Amino acid sequence: MRIKTVRVENFRRLRSVKIDLDKKATVCVGANNSGKTSITHIFRSFFLHKGSDLTLYDFNSGCWEEFEQVGEGCPFPVIRLDLLLEVDRQDWYRVVQLMTLQDLDREIGEVALRVEFGPREDHDTLVARYAEARGRALQSGLDRSKEKSPYSPWPENMWDYLDKMLKESYALSYHVLDPRSLHHEEPGVVVGPLENSPTAAQNLLKRLIRVDMVDAQRFLSDDSTSNGRDLSRHLRRFYQRNIDTDEVDHDALQALHESERSYEKYLDRTFKDTFDSVHDIPYPGLKSMPRLVVRSRFDNEGLLTDSASVHYEFSETGESGIPRELPERYNGLGYKNLLYMLIEIIDMYEQWSKKEAERPALHLVMIEEPEAHMHPQLQQAFLDAVSSHVEKKAEVGFHTQLVVTTHSPHIIHNTSFNPIRYFRRLGGLSGVPATEIKDLSHLQTGGNSGFLRRFLKLTNCHLFFSEAVVLAEGDAERVLLPMMIERDMPRLTDLQRAHVSILEVGGSHAFRFRPLVEFLGLPTLIITDLDSVGPDEDRSGKRVWRACRTDVDVARTCNQTLKKWLPGEERIKKLLALSEDAKTKVYGSGETRSRVRVAYQARERSVWNDDELKVAGRTFEDALLLENLDWVKEHGEKIALSLDPDATHEEVVGQIHEFVRSPKGGKTNLALTLLDLDTWETPGYIKRGLRWLNDQLMEETNL
Repeated sequence: MRIKTVRVENFRRLRSVKIDLDKKATVCVGANNSGKTSITHIFRSFFLHKGSDLTLYDFNSGCWEEFEQVGEGCPFPVIRLDLLLEVDRQDWYRVVQLMTLQDLDREIGEVALRVEFGPREDHDTLVARYAEARGRALQSGLDRSKEKSPYSPWPENMWDYLDKMLKESYALSYHVLDPRSLHHEEPGVVVGPLENSPTAAQNLLKRLIRVDMVDAQRFLSDDSTSNGRDLSRHLRRFYQRNIDTDEVDHDALQALHESERSYEKYLDRTFKDTFDSVHDIPYPGLKSMPRLVVRSRFDNEGLLTDSASVHYEFSETGESGIPRELPERYNGLGYKNLLYMLIEIIDMYEQWSKKEAERPALHLVMIEEPEAHMHPQLQQAFLDAVSSHVEKKAEVGFHTQLVVTTHSPHIIHNTSFNPIRYFRRLGGLSGVPATEIKDLSHLQTGGNSGFLRRFLKLTNCHLFFSEAVVLAEGDAERVLLPMMIERDMPRLTDLQRAHVSILEVGGSHAFRFRPLVEFLGLPTLIITDLDSVGPDEDRSGKRVWRACRTDVDVARTCNQTLKKWLPGEERIKKLLALSEDAKTKVYGSGETRSRVRVAYQARERSVWNDDELKVAGRTFEDALLLENLDWVKEHGEKIALSLDPDATHEEVVGQIHEFVRSPKGGKTNLALTLLDLDTWETPGYIKRGLRWLNDQLMEETNL
């Protein structure tokens, strides 16, 4: 059995979302405040806390106004968690209460259920309770008005009433859904109650699914005086919960009174399987790290639980032959955090597997932000490490699913697109914070899947954690863009504060990102070059197209992005004549709409010896130099460009065109020189593009 689909309504940012879970591990990614944590917290609230921790502020803010309209006949807002389960025939007996007739002719059936946080009583009864309390408040208010008191008695409105009375007014209820309804975007169709009472329903759900949480911000510490949790205490808890004390080696315990070393050998045997499981996991560098060993702190009381601590044992020994060891606080927090999580997951698995007859068929482990303290290389291998342990322990009839939320691009480094669920923030139009979830297993890459996967691995997948994207032509643009953004302040305040992913993709490859950019819906700016070419002849007289200036009458672009994506035009004259709006494309509509804009060279003002021209460069370097001729006069020798002061403006344009085709030291060296001598002005086409992107970010309401 596994969870196939999760649907959430009205919980925090999750106004109405549907997420399909991977059979093994689902990785939730997205920018900050996009709702990733909400998906784990609703499981915590509904499965672990039974709704007791919920407040009005856990309702999506779009519900807040609905609470005010309840007295006018509108229904009370509710929080819903719908689950679509895929069940093998051998496990049908577990879900008889949920099954419908259409499942009976399949080897793998589907059942669905809903957990809902809503009113304990019917609508009219709850409204009447509020009205009674409000009536007393109004009467009290009349009495106090005579005293001219500013105090307003409780409750002032329905929100005020439920803010205090939510636990008395709301509770969890459990329902059977038609599984077919969860294959559509509409709300699930209720078939009937899951059981006759909430307690019976909770017990049934408990027999089906066990939910465990590995929380974010694990407070591990190297300081023995701090409030952080150390690994030794964690292992002692593991011992108490999972080691069968009936099998204690009493000879070893007796030897403890004679020799601590004998007792330590016993502890080594006790934890051998656990430590072997940890060290057998294929983590990079783990084999070279010191192994975990347990050392005794002799104490007659609480020998097994209070008198053992973790040390790190190195493979080499001293001259005496005694292994060299360090107490746990002398190793890094990253390694300690790794061990902590692995032991935590092993502990959860052992607790689940020990249920035997009452063991739930499904174990859902939700891991929040596992990257804390860990080196990027460890982060990259984390998911593989945990998955390998789960697969190693797998048993027929029982299944473990992992859900990982992360802010780290390294966590998804070794994954395919299939397990990634991208959380995109919405709320720019209505002002109500919401989330849209994109399932990357549905991404149609148009044959570019291998290229995109390899490229994103190379760039560490920052795209999935960004609020906007810039696809830049080359090194120069990528190196200088942060400076350009900073220089145009305060016009680019939102852009500077946002997490913007700048990807250097090259003009011939940017169009290959089109499926991913359109799918994710991120505001995207493409900064690319006109790359004008004109007809010529080679030595054999064959017609070829070579680089030329943009003012050549029959010039075309060889830039694949301009030709195949945006604006979809090849003729240079036509490209230069297009309006700014024609360089923008809108995908989707309403809250889910997204925009992509291309910025390429345009006819800009160029001044040389008081002579002004409107000229378009062929590349970024052309445009920058042509718009900064005074800068070239002053610093030209630094980039090996010396202009004749008596040359005409047209001659200067030609000289710069030839220089840029092969600058001394290459274009990267030119970019670094520009980085050092930063008194130049940003080319106009880039400045307009960045301001457009800033405007897109301004439209988003980050609630």
